[in-house]
Amino acid sequence: MYAAPEAAKHPFVLFEAPDQQLTLLFTDHRGRQFASKGDIILPPLEEIGDYDFDQAGQVVRIGGAQRLERREVLKRIALLQKLRLNWDGVELQLADAAHFQELKPPRYTYLDAQDRVIDNRTGTGYTPLNGYFTDANGERLLPGYRIHVGGFANYLRLLTNKAIAGPFAQVFAWTFTWAFFSVALTFTLGLLLALILNHPPDLKLTGLYRSLLIIPYAIPGFVSALVWRGGCSTLNLARLIGCCRLCWALPCPGCRIPFGPK
Repeated sequence: MYAAPEAAKHPFVLFEAPDQQLTLLFTDHRGRQFASKGDIILPPLEEIGDYDFDQAGQVVRIGGAQRLERREVLKRIALLQKLRLNWDGVELQLADAAHFQELKPPRYTYLDAQDRVIDNRTGTGYTPLNGYFTDANGERLLPGYRIHVGGFANYLRLLTNKAIAGPFAQVFAWTFTWAFFSVALTFTLGLLLALILNHPPDLKLTGLYRSLLIIPYAIPGFVSALVWRGGCSTLNLARLIGCCRLCWALPCPGCRIPFGPK
């Protein structure tokens, strides 16, 4: 049994007898009042009798039990949390300091001995199959559970399962594409700069150019992180976004295909 979020809640009033026996008074949707005795809800209060009203029309006594104020109710929360009341076949448990909530039976029951799940509403049985509890018609209960798939079947599933094969192929292809072009571009630019700085020998400010090229490798990573942190502040980020929008507004045919932005 569990308390579903949408389960009905019933307000209650707490009474206590001199022998510390607790009595709860509930009011249904038609305004009828019911008192509890032990874990059973009794017939309507007017059929039982032996109760008193105050001038405001509120019940202040049921038998020998007197009505408790809210602060007294809070002192007895631990006792109320242990109560399970039966109201015409519906089980109730404490929801908060002012309400009891109806409990519902679970939708599914797992039979350990049979390794099956039973739908308590329809009686349908589900058996484990490839990480899901599945009925005779192939309908699955979601979510599934993790299973260990090893050996060649794991690779076969990678290639035949469309939900996995499609994204995997894209990531796999882009990984090799990025590795090839990043190495090729870095090598080409490095070779080009080396040729420029060494030939002709009379090139001016060669030392300055070499120093500027080594600076990116000399700056520690945390300095770059601080620069990004400052650049991504609220004001600077707005300026950065404005610059990006300006750049994106310019005609760039290469940015219209997926490979271009990458």
